[in-house]
Amino acid sequence: MNNQNQRYPAGVQNPFANQAPPPNKNKKVIILVIVAVVVAIAAVSGILIWRAVSEQKEEDARRARREVKSKVTSANSASSSLFNAVNTVLVELDEEGVNTYIIEELSYSAGEHCVEVETTGGSISVDGEEIYKSLKEYFNDVDKLDFKAACDRGICIAVASKQNSKYTGSKPVVVTKDNYKKYSDDLDKALEDAIEKGFD
Repeated sequence: MNNQNQRYPAGVQNPFANQAPPPNKNKKVIILVIVAVVVAIAAVSGILIWRAVSEQKEEDARRARREVKSKVTSANSASSSLFNAVNTVLVELDEEGVNTYIIEELSYSAGEHCVEVETTGGSISVDGEEIYKSLKEYFNDVDKLDFKAACDRGICIAVASKQNSKYTGSKPVVVTKDNYKKYSDDLDKALEDAIEKGFD
């Protein structure tokens, strides 16, 4: 029987009345268990969050690589289409009696309605507006690009073009997803390397 609950004769004070109850060891155990569970949950949560963040970063990096590859491919495709268009126009001009052999370079800025023509000497009997209109017949998006086309003896031998300052394309292809930054906003460099590759 618990001494604190034991009955004493009237007038006799219970000597255990003011004694504190024995400590509850179970409470300490419960607290320790709760703390351990909270720590374990925090650790697992931290691992899961770290893994989720890492996977998101990897996915973002993969998405960025896919975007670069797509943009570079698109820029090179535009240059290839432009290359074909320029050669078609040069053939037509030659058939019309224009001395295309002296054309050295064609250059154009997006939004303009005139192509600048550089020759090795002398002038040609066609102006830049006519060349622009002819190019647009064969490549409708020409007005969206800046481009330079190198010509030799009436033939287009290389083209470099860009739709924005970040992605430049070329024909022959020298711009890739790995080196595109080297050619960003630099048509001259892309054209120079494309010409060199064309002669390889």
